[in-house]
Formats: sequence, C-alpha cells, structure tokens
Amino acid sequence: MPASTSHPNSPLGYTLGPGQALRRHAARGTVLHVAQGRVEVTLPPQWAAVGAFALSHSLTAGGVIVVSESGWIIVSASGAAEVMWHAPEPGMWQRLWNRLLARLQRRQWQATTSPVEAETR
Repeated sequence: MPASTSHPNSPLGYTLGPGQALRRHAARGTVLHVAQGRVEVTLPPQWAAVGAFALSHSLTAGGVIVVSESGWIIVSASGAAEVMWHAPEPGMWQRLWNRLLARLQRRQWQATTSPVEAETR
C-alpha cells in the first residue's frame, strides 16, 4: 500500500506479505530499494537476437536496483517485505504536458462552475 506523502517525487512505500507481488509500470531511472525482507524483481522484457527475455534479480534488505528501460516490472516477496519506490524526476516535455493538462482542467472546471441565472416567471 503506498504511503501518503506531500511531495510528488517522494518515495512510495509498499508492504508485501508472503507470496504477494507488486506489478507496476516503471519509468527508466526508477530506483527500487528493499527496506526489509527478500524480494525478486523481474525487469521489463528486452529484445535480443533470439527473442524477448526478462531479467530477474533477487534482493535482500538494503538491496537497490535501478530500472534501465521503461516497462512493467514485477516485485515478488517470498516473506514479509517492504520496498521503497523512487520515481525519477519528470523531463522537460513531461512537465510541459502536465502544465497543459492542468490548465485545460482548470478551464473546464471554471466553465462548469459558473453561476446559473434562474428564470423567474
């Protein structure tokens, strides 16, 4: 379950029970830190001359891995574990896109919340 934080790029904390798995899309540069327990991290599939393959890494408490390519990853816990998820800072184009979306949402909200004149007869 993600921890609630005030800063958008603060790490998210996930607590996994025995046999649980976290499946999530990770951007390139995402850092996973195992705070406690033991997990297996399966990175996004990559293409090679013979086809696609996915690399798996076993990490214990204190272990860190950096995602080198964007894609879906799986974090599986063999016992109780806690994983910290550090997302990378958004790039210039992502920040511009987020600002544009925020501006459009504000305009839409303002258009739908304008005062309505009541008709009287």
